[in-house]
Amino acid sequence: MRKLLVLLVIIIFPSFAFAADISTGELITVEKEQRNPIIFASDVKVKSGISGDLTSFSSTVNIDSKVDGSAYIFAGRANISSPEIANRLVVFGGQVDVSGNIKGDLIVFGGTVSIDSSAIIGGDIFAYGGNVYINGRTFGNLRAGGGKVMLEGAVIEKSAQIKSDQILISESSSINGKLSYWSAKKANFPEGVIKGAVEFNKVKSETFSSSYAVISSLVMAAFLALAVLFLFGKKLEGIVTSAYEKFGATLLAGFLIAIVLPLALMILLISYVGITFALAILFVYIAAWFFAYAYGALLTGSAMIRWLSKSKTMKVDWSAAIIGVLALVLIGYIPIVGGIVSFLVMLTGMGMVYSQLKELRSSK
Repeated sequence: MRKLLVLLVIIIFPSFAFAADISTGELITVEKEQRNPIIFASDVKVKSGISGDLTSFSSTVNIDSKVDGSAYIFAGRANISSPEIANRLVVFGGQVDVSGNIKGDLIVFGGTVSIDSSAIIGGDIFAYGGNVYINGRTFGNLRAGGGKVMLEGAVIEKSAQIKSDQILISESSSINGKLSYWSAKKANFPEGVIKGAVEFNKVKSETFSSSYAVISSLVMAAFLALAVLFLFGKKLEGIVTSAYEKFGATLLAGFLIAIVLPLALMILLISYVGITFALAILFVYIAAWFFAYAYGALLTGSAMIRWLSKSKTMKVDWSAAIIGVLALVLIGYIPIVGGIVSFLVMLTGMGMVYSQLKELRSSK
């Protein structure tokens, strides 16, 4: 499983495999040229040129300099105003603002996505979020989806595909190819804005809510992992380290708990007296699975940072939480294997929850 996780990261983020510099801290400011940097910080400011790819995990990030390769950004708030990104830009964030010149594709997932009028995209735009505002120019195609998608002054040189309950295209915008859109109702667009054919595909509003549910669950999982980190702090290092070093034993403990508690519930439900107690255990059991995911994410993120930085210790902080959650979500998309790996990680997380409870009890 460890080899699978590392391989997945290398495939998705090539910069990990060839990075020359890994930086961590509360505030990381890049003021001199770096080659293939990987940054874990609360706040990231990139003011100097990047040679190769840039990979950043942070709460906020501001990129104001040239990137010779691709940029992979994971942040709560991302402001990308680079004068040039030579290849693709990939952003996962809450609030994402993009301007500047991107030679390759722009791939953005966020709560609110805003592509400024100064943005020039050499490749395609893939923009998905709660609200998506596109004002820039792309020489490729547009693929967008969200609760609301708005084009105001945007220039799409090729085709556009939009999936949204609310699609707004201003008179100052231009789509030089075909527009295909999916919505609950037919939209009215200004005359002359769309140069090619227009294809309307009627769908139920609920179709879009499922995709945004994935984003919401991702945010909730990250929040829960960070909450666990905040609550237990330094105590987590021992739990995570023990789970890493005794992975088999922790996995077995989680497996036994996953089996024993449902059996106990069945026995209690048979007895009229035990129904109330059974309902209480059921609530705890369900809550335990949520925490198991959070603990499993922390273990996954800490292990990945340890492998990549070649450290001998486990780093348990907010960056491990974010990386772990993202890794588990990505792994979950792998057919069959992804489901198995995710389940094993959650069982291990359940074992970690049990260890945490034992530690809390012994410390009283």
